[in-house]
Amino acid sequence: MLYGKAAEAVGYHPYNMPSANTSGPYTNPYGVQMGPCNFCGFCSGYACYMYSKASPNVNILPALRMDPRFELRTQCQVTRINLSADGKTATGVTYIDATGGEVVQPADIVAVCSFQFNNVRMLLLSGIGKPYDPVTNTGVVGKNFAFQNMATIKVFFDKNQHYTNNFMGAGATVSRWTISTRTILTMGRRALSGARPFGSTNPAPNR
Repeated sequence: MLYGKAAEAVGYHPYNMPSANTSGPYTNPYGVQMGPCNFCGFCSGYACYMYSKASPNVNILPALRMDPRFELRTQCQVTRINLSADGKTATGVTYIDATGGEVVQPADIVAVCSFQFNNVRMLLLSGIGKPYDPVTNTGVVGKNFAFQNMATIKVFFDKNQHYTNNFMGAGATVSRWTISTRTILTMGRRALSGARPFGSTNPAPNR
């Protein structure tokens, strides 16, 4: 691919990323049906009308909504996990409801599943675990949650110019940086022609 060759020419190492998408029709253990991914490449930030993404709203919520004991409370924001007196057991959560009121919800089980960044934030706000200190390399909460292995790219083409395949993959599998179309296309042409990378004083690679 043009992008891959251009990235390699300037010292980057492009690679494929795994995507939790179904490769064929599938019914999960909860009885929820999922469709095959059609590799449209628009996973991040968009709803999947193929029902192929491994997301709770696709995989779990349809089954939960069939249970009469299940209640979905929208427009609520959990502010902390409540703990027992010894600080070793979660007893529920405190959240702000849709009216702005604070609600204490007791619970036998508290699932921390609000994505990696907010999970760490919630643990820190709740006083759970020892925060990670990168200077002393002590603590655990947040130690391996400092990054998100994902980036986006925005490309603008002139009229009647088509340089990409819209159906190129699942999820964020293509580019690892944001760069203008003129630059990426020029970088690609320079890479393919053996020219030096932008701002580089090193000889062009042999091809």
